[in-house]
Amino acid sequence: MSDDPIWGVLTSQSDEDALKQHITSTTDDYHGAVASREIHWLHPASGAWLAKEPDNTWHGWDSKAAAREVSADDWTPWQQVLDRSAAPYYKWFTGGQTNACFNLVDRHLLLGRAEKTAIIFEGDRWDPSKNNGRGGPVTEQHISYRNLFQEVILRMQVFKDLGLTKGDRIAFNLPNIPEQVFYMLAAQRMGVVYTPVFGGFSAKTLSDRIHDAGAKLVITADGGYRNAEVVAYKGTYTDPALDNYIPREAALRTLKAV
Repeated sequence: MSDDPIWGVLTSQSDEDALKQHITSTTDDYHGAVASREIHWLHPASGAWLAKEPDNTWHGWDSKAAAREVSADDWTPWQQVLDRSAAPYYKWFTGGQTNACFNLVDRHLLLGRAEKTAIIFEGDRWDPSKNNGRGGPVTEQHISYRNLFQEVILRMQVFKDLGLTKGDRIAFNLPNIPEQVFYMLAAQRMGVVYTPVFGGFSAKTLSDRIHDAGAKLVITADGGYRNAEVVAYKGTYTDPALDNYIPREAALRTLKAV
């Protein structure tokens, strides 16, 4: 095991036990080190996205002119790694600012990985004749980071055209298709809060999720595949969830009136 268990590769049970002990005894330091290394954080003074290098310097890109690389000296992106003051309601990395979409997409483009595969999508339907009889999905897509970025920006424009802004809440009722990922990343990029609702849930469950989230928009599809069968979405789940929706408060008032 390496001198620093955070960076080491676990090759034995003793290594795993030692790392568990290290995490338990230095929880804040451990998670702070991992978050510094693996996530780019917004540096307010320079407006740059920075992550910590192995030499303990911070390095990244200007958020306005991405081609310009930026470095910073000693800096901590957050005031506290784990805020336990309201336990069991914990807050991680209080005061820190990051963006999930930037970390999942943009920084890979900036690192020169535009043509690398970001997502491999395999459809539900199976073709047993593919791959010399070993079988394979009927539909298979390899989506590069460049294409992923373009798809995300298109969905982000859809949200903007609908008037959504940071803090708005939406719901997804979609099959397992790449478009669901595109819309999720677009929401993350804009700071739009979303709840993904599994396509097998009932219309009532969907309406409950929409209500609980305070969603002002639902994104769905006409249908999708599940176990090679066509499954309807909009007409079976989303439309009834909206058309037959009765807020809990209204239902309780009705019961009291009766």
